Formats: sequence, structure tokens, C-alpha cells
Amino acid sequence: GGFALILSGLVRVGSLTALSDPWLVAAALIAAGSSSRCILPWIMSSVELASAKGVAAAVGKPSLGSAVIAVLGGGVLSVLCLGLTHGIIILILASLVAWLGGYLARRFLGGYNGDLLGAVQQTAEIVVLLAAVALV
Repeated sequence: GGFALILSGLVRVGSLTALSDPWLVAAALIAAGSSSRCILPWIMSSVELASAKGVAAAVGKPSLGSAVIAVLGGGVLSVLCLGLTHGIIILILASLVAWLGGYLARRFLGGYNGDLLGAVQQTAEIVVLLAAVALV
């Protein structure tokens, strides 16, 4: 776990350093934060809970409509920050991470839990930051 945190931090710092322009760094951070978080209600609305106990269960299950609004909100923010083409690419990548997280949750956990949601968010954020570097 500790090694994963160190590696995650190094990848984030490296990607932000590669962007060099402070405005681009800010745009990438906002896009990464919004797109990696807007996918969580989608997972929560489409995958069953792994357990009736825990933080994820206490939060509740959002409706499909709420999940769609969250994805649209995060998508609009990503497009505003990175432009239409890059914003859409970012959302596609974040959606792929969410789909994979939902698949793994069903396959190995029987549903999602708070740890899985956190792992999906962190993975999506790193993927988006790396994509922002590659696209610019």
C-alpha cells in the first residue's frame, strides 16, 4: 500500500511537471478531479453493494438520473478546461476506468465498496493526468 502511494505521488508530480504552463496544470487538475469523481455515482447506481455495512452502504445508492447528471457535470467541466476534443477523450478514458472498476467489483467482490470507489477514483485521476500530458 505504501509503495502504491509513493508511485502514485511520483506519477502525479511527473505529469504535472511535464505540463509546465501553470494554467495548463490548473486545467489538468480540475479536469482530472472532476472526471475522476463524476464516474463514481455511475458505478454506485449500476453495481450492487458488496455489503450492507460500511461507508459505501451508509452513503446510499444514487438514482440513475443523479448519476447521469454527475457524469454530465464532470464532462462539461472537463471540456471547459481542456477543450472539446481533449475533454471527450478524457471522459472516455475515465469511463473505461469506471467500467473496469465495476466489472472487477462484480467479479471479485460481489459488488462495490468504499475501497473500490476510492481505487477507481485514484486510478482515473492518474489516467486523466497522464492523458492530459500526452494530448498537449
